[in-house]
Amino acid sequence: GMEEFSEKKHDILAYLDSFERNLRHQGIDRRHWTVNLERYLTGTAQRAFSYLDSDDKDDWDMAVGAIKKAYQITPEHHRLRARKIKHKPGQSIRDLEGNLRVELRNWLDPEVAMKLQSGYRSILDKIVREAVLDSLTECQPK
Repeated sequence: GMEEFSEKKHDILAYLDSFERNLRHQGIDRRHWTVNLERYLTGTAQRAFSYLDSDDKDDWDMAVGAIKKAYQITPEHHRLRARKIKHKPGQSIRDLEGNLRVELRNWLDPEVAMKLQSGYRSILDKIVREAVLDSLTECQPK
């Protein structure tokens, strides 16, 4: 199972992502995700969740959105983080690509992404590929 969220030990985005993957893996119906999440929240995340009205507390996307807002995590936050990601010595290309993909996916509007579907994935792949190549080029000795 999951451990209680701790602002000292966990990154809220990584925690929510891991929590969602865990629920999917267990086959838990999406309608029950927020009930499961609520038990593990503490601090700012717990307060943000508690401020939601009862209907929104049952909506995973609304709950996650409220928690992100409480931590001032906006699409612009993700855009800036994506631009700062650089290849680190010893880091695999797969890890670099994965980090970029997460930030870019969180930056882009999910509704737009749904409308574009396969086009979105193709665009995302191209952006990630270009960012990886730029990062690797910057690491080359001159």
